[in-house]
Amino acid sequence: MDLDATIMDTLGSTDQALTFEEVVKGVAQRLEPQIREKLNELAGKDHIKRHQGGKDQPWRYQANPITRRNLN
Repeated sequence: MDLDATIMDTLGSTDQALTFEEVVKGVAQRLEPQIREKLNELAGKDHIKRHQGGKDQPWRYQANPITRRNLN
């Protein structure tokens, strides 16, 4: 991902000045497919947990808890 290019693409998509929030929203929209793909990949490798609260509910993602062994 080239953040500089993504920001420039977002700013170049309009002839108006954008607020910070509008830039962030535009960048997020452009990165959404890559983020979705990466989350699915991480869930498939069991690096993260993915679950759905119920029918028509959005997916929720969670880092797997860190397991620690007592070395004593």
